[in-house]
Amino acid sequence: QFEKLGLSLGVGYSRNQQLLKNTFEETSPSITLSRISPIFLFQNSDDPSAGGILQTVSIGYSTNINRNVSKTISEIARDSSRGIRGDTSYAVRERLGILHSPSLSISPKIGYVSFTPSISYSEAWFTRSKVKTPFLKVDNFNNVPDTTVDFTTTYDYGFHRLYTYNYGVQMGTTLYGIANIGALGVKAIRHSLQPSIGFNYHPDLSSQEKRTYIDPRSHDTVSYSRYEDDNNSGIAMGGKSGTVSLSLGNDFEAKIEHQITPDSTTEDKIRLLNVSLGTGYDLVQKLWSSFSLSSSTQIGTFLNISSNATYSFYPIKYTGADSTEHTLISLGQGILRPTNASFHIGGSFASSETSGGENYDSLKRLFHLNTPDEERQMFLGGNYPGAFVSVPFRPKWNLSYDFSYTLTYAGNVATKNFSANIPISISPTENWSFTFSAQYDLLSKQFIVPNLRVHRDLHCWELNFDYRPSGIIKGFNLEIRLKAPQLRDIKLTRQESTYGTF
Repeated sequence: QFEKLGLSLGVGYSRNQQLLKNTFEETSPSITLSRISPIFLFQNSDDPSAGGILQTVSIGYSTNINRNVSKTISEIARDSSRGIRGDTSYAVRERLGILHSPSLSISPKIGYVSFTPSISYSEAWFTRSKVKTPFLKVDNFNNVPDTTVDFTTTYDYGFHRLYTYNYGVQMGTTLYGIANIGALGVKAIRHSLQPSIGFNYHPDLSSQEKRTYIDPRSHDTVSYSRYEDDNNSGIAMGGKSGTVSLSLGNDFEAKIEHQITPDSTTEDKIRLLNVSLGTGYDLVQKLWSSFSLSSSTQIGTFLNISSNATYSFYPIKYTGADSTEHTLISLGQGILRPTNASFHIGGSFASSETSGGENYDSLKRLFHLNTPDEERQMFLGGNYPGAFVSVPFRPKWNLSYDFSYTLTYAGNVATKNFSANIPISISPTENWSFTFSAQYDLLSKQFIVPNLRVHRDLHCWELNFDYRPSGIIKGFNLEIRLKAPQLRDIKLTRQESTYGTF
C-alpha cells in the first residue's frame, strides 16, 4: 500500500508441481496495480463542497498482468485389442494477459433526485492472435473409416488489443411521511420510501474478437475467440445487453419517549420494519427478471425476524425452468409464481457487564434486587437466618436461538427445510469457556452435527477442543497453538473422526 500516492500494488508467484507425473502449473508473475480510492478531478481540497456537480466526478483505475505456464500430460488412447501400444506425451502451454480497467462516475443531485451515471471500460493487450484451420482426419479401425475434424493452429504475433465497455445511470430519491402518535410513549412513526430506477447497457463488440471457420463435415459456420489461448479472452464475446432495474425500499421507524426523572425525558429512535422489493427487465431479450421481496425487523439483540421470497412472472416448464414465451398474466393464470421463500427468527441473551468489562449479576438487575435479603427471599422464598455469602466470580454466559424455514419450488414439487439452532456459551472463569451448539431438523426430528467446544487461554498459547458425539463426522479435534496472528501456524493438533485419524 502506498497511501500517499493512493495506490495498491500486489505481486505474486505460485507453482503447483506434480513430482510423480512431472507436470506443473505456474503463475510467474501475477501483478495487480489499482487505486485505493477514486480520484475526484474537480474537487477543491480546501473546500470539498465547492464546484457543484463537477466536484462529484471521479475516476478509478486498476490493471492486472498475469503470465501462466503449464505442463500437462497429453495421453493418446489406444485399444490393446488392436495391438497398438499406449503413448504419453507432454504439452507445454503459456498464457499472457494484460487487462486495464479505468472507470468514471459522477453523482450529481438535481433537486430531490440523485443521479449516478457511470461508465466502465476494460482493455486487454495480447502478443498473439490465434488462427484455426480445420481439416478432415480419417482413421481406419478394423477397416472401418472414422472421420473427425482436426485443426491446424497458427499464431499471428504482434501487438493486439481488445476492449469492452458498458454504461448506465441510477436515479433515486427519498419520500417521508410522519404520523404524530403522542400515546403510550410513542411520539411519532416515520415511513420512508426509497424508489430507484437504473439502466445499464453493453454494446455488441464481439466482431473485434470473433473469428470463424467452416466446419468441413456440417458446412456450418463456427465462431471462436482469436485470443482463446490467452488470459482475458472472451471479454468482448458477450453480445449486446440492456437492462432496467426497479426497486422500492420501505423503512418504518418510531420515536419513543422515556421518562428519566419527574422533570426530564429522553428520546430514542427504533427501527420497526424494513421492506424491500425489486425486479428488472431485459430490453434485448424482452424478459422480466425475478421479483424479489424481503423484510426484516429487530428489537435489540433479543429478537430478529427476517424473510425473503422470489417470484417469477412466467409459468413453469416440465423441466422446472421458466417458460418465457408468455407471462402468467397474459395466460390468465395470475401475476406471480413463487419460486422460493425463507423465514428466519433469532436473537441472543447475554450476561450483563459493567463499564470496566466485569460481570455483575444480571438477575439482580432484572428483578430489581438491591440488598442481600431481597436476593435470599427470591431464591429461598423467605428470610434466611444464615450469613450472606458473596460468590467470588460472576460467570459470563451467552444464549442465542435461531429458527429457519425455507421453501423451494422445483417443478411441481416443493422442498421444505425447518431447522433450529440454540448455541449456549458459558465462561466460568476468565480463561475457560464452554460452547455447545447443535442444529436440529424439526422435520426429520434429528440432530445435525452437535458440537461441544472447550477453549482455554494459555497466555501466549490457546487450547481448543471440539467434540462431535454424533452426526456425519463424529470424533474430536484437539489443537494447541500460538495466539500471535503471525505465528498461528505453529501448533500441535490431534484429530480423530469417521473420516480417519490425523
